[in-house]
Amino acid sequence: MAALVCDICGGKLVMGAGGIAVCDSCGMEHSKDRMQEKVQEIKGTVRVDNSHMVDNYLQIAQNAVASGNNAEGEKYCNQVLEIDPQNYTAWVLKGETAGRQSTVANDRILEASRCFLYALKYAPTEEKSAIVVKTCDKVRNLCTALVVVCCKNCTRYLNQENVVTLINKTDDAITFAKAYTSDDSVKAFREFDIEALKENSGDEDKSKNEITTQLATVASIQWLENIGGNLAEILNSVFTNTWQTVWSEYQGDKGRPSDGDLDRFLKRYEMLRIILRKSIEIEISNKDKIRWYMNFITILEAVRDCKSWEKKFFPDGYEWQESKSVSEQTKELLQGEINRSQNEIRKLEAKLDKEFADRVAEEEQKKEKARQKYWAEHAEEKKMLETEGQSLEEQIAALNSEISNIPGRIEKEKLEERIRRLEAEKEETSFFKRKEKKAIQEQIDATSAELDQVSMRVDAAYDEIQKKIAPLMKRKIEIYAELKKDR
Repeated sequence: MAALVCDICGGKLVMGAGGIAVCDSCGMEHSKDRMQEKVQEIKGTVRVDNSHMVDNYLQIAQNAVASGNNAEGEKYCNQVLEIDPQNYTAWVLKGETAGRQSTVANDRILEASRCFLYALKYAPTEEKSAIVVKTCDKVRNLCTALVVVCCKNCTRYLNQENVVTLINKTDDAITFAKAYTSDDSVKAFREFDIEALKENSGDEDKSKNEITTQLATVASIQWLENIGGNLAEILNSVFTNTWQTVWSEYQGDKGRPSDGDLDRFLKRYEMLRIILRKSIEIEISNKDKIRWYMNFITILEAVRDCKSWEKKFFPDGYEWQESKSVSEQTKELLQGEINRSQNEIRKLEAKLDKEFADRVAEEEQKKEKARQKYWAEHAEEKKMLETEGQSLEEQIAALNSEISNIPGRIEKEKLEERIRRLEAEKEETSFFKRKEKKAIQEQIDATSAELDQVSMRVDAAYDEIQKKIAPLMKRKIEIYAELKKDR
């Protein structure tokens, strides 16, 4: 005999207005008609079979959602689930309608997530992957939309209540997202073996389609797992836009803020500080954290140096004088935070450099491993290339030796040395010893003419040898590139 328990999870039903009962475990609503049926079942009356109404109710729900009537859509989803608790299409649509009816005061993301998990539980195997992609995207959109609404409230009215709500809802969104992706039914799609898919599928096109589907599924789950980075970006955007407004209003038209302007600026700074600190605390990339810390330093420096002004009147006019500023103790505290933030930036930059170096090294190791595997399979080809390369080295070395022994090179060097000595001698000869200087210049000219003749012979021989070396070097480079090419 049936009991007055939830059709879905077996939880306790709590009666509400109009004869409607709600499960205190999963939140499933049971209509007045359904409760009457359950009572009749307990009394032994045969349950009415309304299964033929499922498609009709589902169509009504879909039409209602399409027209923006989410409450009506949810109502008919509940009607479907009362008749067919395992209707996964209705569970997905119920989750959508619940999520779309969320407000800051009453967000229903957790309820929507549970509906999506029920959909995944009851969906046929061939549909599960598509449902994971669809529902991950919907949970992501719901979480993001919740935070965006809170951010807009902060942008309009920067006060403690709105900021606290923003921080709390950001934490909730991250918690909801992580809870969803950590559920076993979702985690089952988190990883897969591409090689195994290729081996188990005899159809190449089918294998490609399966891999594409699996990659899309994993990408959706990973995006939801890393939603913190997206939310942190939203928080930082709110900070940036609001800070510009706060700073502009503090400066005023003439850049001479009053005591009231300063007090309001310091209060608003505290609100912005909370938002920015939250964005830094979220699990985000080191590159983004550096950007966040730089923003943090910007507002810390602005507060450290902020002040107000007042007019001091004198018999012959007035002048602006400093009125108020933050205390020296506060300035020291702010400077300490600036120093710590700068230190964090240096640490993060060092991490980024190491991560980059590690990625480069890892990539090179993969390439080297692939090269070794390739040449292990083409050992004969490798041996031929290495032998040819060694032969080229020997030929190039022999030609370089010829360059060192080109006839006339020593003579050329002696003539160059003689010209240097004569020029030095001429430089040391007194300006008034014109005949001696002229005689030295004649020797320089004669030696230079002789050097030109010798240089022409040496350069011609050098060029001939270089012509022989060039193709050898070209082939040597080609062999090296072939041996080191990525495989």
